[in-house]
Amino acid sequence: MSQFIDQHPVLFTTFIFLIIIIIYIIVVARSSNSVIKSARLSTGKQHADMMYYLPTATLTITATAKITITKDSNNTIISANLADLSLENTVAIVPDTKFCFAVNYQPNCFMNDDVRITTNSIGLLDSVSTTTDDQINNIIKQIGDSPAQVLGLKPADVGLVLSSNINTSTLMATKIFHIGADQLKGQSFECPWLINADGTLKMQTNADASFKLTFDRPANYTPIGEDTISEQDGLFTRLATILSVKVELKNKQVQPAIVPQFEVIIPDASSLVTIAVKRASFVKRVNTPRFANGMMTENYINMPSQFEGFISIPINIAKAIISIPGAIFNFKIHHKYDNQLAELDMQRRLAIAEKQAQQTAPLFPIGKTDI
Repeated sequence: MSQFIDQHPVLFTTFIFLIIIIIYIIVVARSSNSVIKSARLSTGKQHADMMYYLPTATLTITATAKITITKDSNNTIISANLADLSLENTVAIVPDTKFCFAVNYQPNCFMNDDVRITTNSIGLLDSVSTTTDDQINNIIKQIGDSPAQVLGLKPADVGLVLSSNINTSTLMATKIFHIGADQLKGQSFECPWLINADGTLKMQTNADASFKLTFDRPANYTPIGEDTISEQDGLFTRLATILSVKVELKNKQVQPAIVPQFEVIIPDASSLVTIAVKRASFVKRVNTPRFANGMMTENYINMPSQFEGFISIPINIAKAIISIPGAIFNFKIHHKYDNQLAELDMQRRLAIAEKQAQQTAPLFPIGKTDI
């Protein structure tokens, strides 16, 4: 083998590069260019390099009712009626525990990868940073530059504030209604609220402040089921949608000061978006998508020209083929010169050793004595 390399260095170098290119083509063809894959976590043992949840939302309604109480001369309640109702809404983005995903890194033997995935404290995606660098050109350059290396992741309590006059009094009551994530995916939500003015069960002391929330959605709205999602390249997220909420009072005689309709921004449970996180052949690619509460806000991609990276391969191969025979020849000269120096040094050491041996030899042979 060494004799063949000595006699045909260019042919041997070309053969090595051809093998590398063939292996590279096979690896690229058989492997995905995705850096990461997402798969829904279910029961049982599963491997995950990182975990995250899809975002969903809960809605909290703080209702404040104004009750007018009418009393007779004996201070007995004659009636209690709802005079006004005001609502305040608060949206909270929370993890959808039915949609938990495992992230797994997909390695590639020709790539230098740097991957970082972070989530917030409740498991929603926060930021993703990936840098992938195709090393095929560096591999070719290393072989050409070094010939010796060729082998080598509660309802609040009701608060009552009572202020009274002689014949009438006003009662202010507050109650918090919590609409969970699954309930918010429905079409409506009932908020029953019967306020008793004096703590008894008498009908004349009860004021009905019940109301109904209706979620205005398209007729074809259908939340995506968790069992319909298969493993995909990249990351999953949801789109944001504006949900219109209509308020309908059960007591039709009351003209409340509240706006009968309000809007909230929540993640759309009927949408599922895949964010690709890919590699690029021949070049270094940087991909940095950013998220807020699990919903995408920015995606930075930096990728040089792949064609420019591709055409540098034959140029580097040609340089390597030209440089390797000369390097091998230069290596032989230095090797031969080093051997000659080693041989001369050995001869010098032998001569010194012989001279020292002669100087320390005895004057008379051992075993003989002259009288």
